[in-house]
Amino acid sequence: MKNTILAVIILVFTMTGCKNASKPGLSKSAETTTSDNQKANSGELRTKTGKSILIKETHPDGASISKVQIQTKGFKEDQIVEVGNINPVIKTQLVDLDLDGYEELYIFTESAGSGSAGEFYVYASDNDKILVGIRTPQEPDTIISKIKGYMGHDSFSISKDTLIREFPRYKTNDKNNKPTGGTERIYYQLKDNKMKIIKIESSSMVRDNKLLDKLRILRNKLHLGSN
Repeated sequence: MKNTILAVIILVFTMTGCKNASKPGLSKSAETTTSDNQKANSGELRTKTGKSILIKETHPDGASISKVQIQTKGFKEDQIVEVGNINPVIKTQLVDLDLDGYEELYIFTESAGSGSAGEFYVYASDNDKILVGIRTPQEPDTIISKIKGYMGHDSFSISKDTLIREFPRYKTNDKNNKPTGGTERIYYQLKDNKMKIIKIESSSMVRDNKLLDKLRILRNKLHLGSN
């Protein structure tokens, strides 16, 4: 009987140990990293030069505010950088935007609520020696505050050496899910360790039914005249 009880206890401890060993930690999060080095929240990003950047996002003051810890591994001077009181992270990405052979870390955030205003933060590799914070033009205090009809809903994309920020413009009576004021695009490039706006572009959306009717009538007349 004693032998049976002892065997049961050993079995329970063995199963518990295996279960705990299978839990993935931060060091194993590379398994969830996508092939193009894009991922959100906590995990590990690996540079093309074999260095690791570990990212841990927490919400000490509620889900709408984030604290991000950035830890480097394999750099000449490894470090831990903490960024507090920012909006929740929606994506992190490694990109060599200035084409110097070393990728920068881009952290994209989005505010809670229906507006979903976006921001981004950049950390550049100084020849794999150390990670350096890059000053970025934070639009709520500069550009966007001057753009009429901005109500958030930002999206970010990267094309070659350019970061593109896109968002809809709203007219006075537009609903949150139906902007009619067109689309605004802001183009950024990284030069001399500074994030610079190189172009702002607007495109209009045709929402006037009367104008559409006029265009249809004109098209029909041109079609009939060609016969």
